[in-house]
Amino acid sequence: MDARELFRTVNKARTERGWGRALRTLVADWYTTRPVREVAADILACPEYNGWTHRDLLRLAHPVPQTQAQRALLQWAAEGALGHLATPDVVAGELRQVYAVERLKRAGDEREVLAMVEQYSLTHHMLPEEWKRSPAVWESLLTSMSYSDIVENLIAMADSELLVEECEATALVVARMIDRRRIQASGIAEEELIRARAAYIAHPRAIRVVVGALDAALDMVRR
Repeated sequence: MDARELFRTVNKARTERGWGRALRTLVADWYTTRPVREVAADILACPEYNGWTHRDLLRLAHPVPQTQAQRALLQWAAEGALGHLATPDVVAGELRQVYAVERLKRAGDEREVLAMVEQYSLTHHMLPEEWKRSPAVWESLLTSMSYSDIVENLIAMADSELLVEECEATALVVARMIDRRRIQASGIAEEELIRARAAYIAHPRAIRVVVGALDAALDMVRR
């Protein structure tokens, strides 16, 4: 399960039966039995959800890290910054994306951000909000975005003015949105596309070609 699913599971369990040994073990294992890079990416993608943070879960589950990288990861998740446990080899290895995101918080140059997105394979979930206003940054993220990510972020891309008539980025977005194979692989629901279409049409920078792509995607999902 990803971080969002973990938060949902904890919230449901706490509501229904409280915090027991089974739930504590499940949460602790989520942090300590998977590859550190995978856990770090999940935390970066979803640092909090529905009022819960990873600091909350760590405080309640008390996972016991087994490696230096795990200790550094849990310290960062609990304290919000890379601490003394994040040695140079750990930062250059398992926590390289965490290191990049921490650097992005202080970045003042778009070229630096673009370079780090490429070098560290960062996703849109990992970027500070201020850099999501950049059309160049969104364009650099497009190649690695899933179908659902593209649909969910149409408004953000429109806000950044990435999606305009007759440009390469728009052509790529449209091509991916009407790709039957990508649609089927995503498992996207008709209701999600309907919500995305309604929100996008209401946007002042909505363009016809993207609306057409949403309509075509809806037709394919309905068949």
